[in-house]
Amino acid sequence: MLALRRIGRYGLIFIDGHLDFRHPGNAEALGGAAGEDLALVTGRGGSTLANLEGWGPLVVDSDVVAIGFRSDDEYATEAQQIGMTTINAAHFRQKGPAHVACLAQETFKQRSIEGYWIHLDADVLDPALMPAVDTPTPGGLTIEELTLLLKLLLRTNLAIGLEVTVFDPDLDPDGKLASCLADIIIAALGSEKSLATN
Repeated sequence: MLALRRIGRYGLIFIDGHLDFRHPGNAEALGGAAGEDLALVTGRGGSTLANLEGWGPLVVDSDVVAIGFRSDDEYATEAQQIGMTTINAAHFRQKGPAHVACLAQETFKQRSIEGYWIHLDADVLDPALMPAVDTPTPGGLTIEELTLLLKLLLRTNLAIGLEVTVFDPDLDPDGKLASCLADIIIAALGSEKSLATN
């Protein structure tokens, strides 16, 4: 996000099983940045990471669309109150990937941003399908839901890039889950390779 912030106004699609919005304003004890990444990128926190090279915040609150966090996430109300567009996993399932992708893209078009970055945390998937994550939380997306969402988000010129986080290879000794995650991304990018289902 720092590179994008240097050249203009870009949005963030935050696809994650958790909002990762812990910061000094809402938590007494702060821990690893993995639980704070959305807070840091929006300029919250005493850490140097919240204001990299003096460019913080790297993304404006209203330019964040958070998708897939669980409905009991403790930071959901705060995220909504500060203007983030939030779609928890249950709401996502009600509306469907096509509706959610359209909502995200329309949100950004209304704000006249130059494009968006996609943050994808593997724990957005249900842990029955993707257990190789550090904080598995039931109620996540299916492989098909995530693939279609990514496909729709990536097929526009607004999509600038994608990062994949929190996949833990130590929890995937035979590599099948890594292959599954790679297949999701390949399928979303339009390849004919079929999704791994084993």
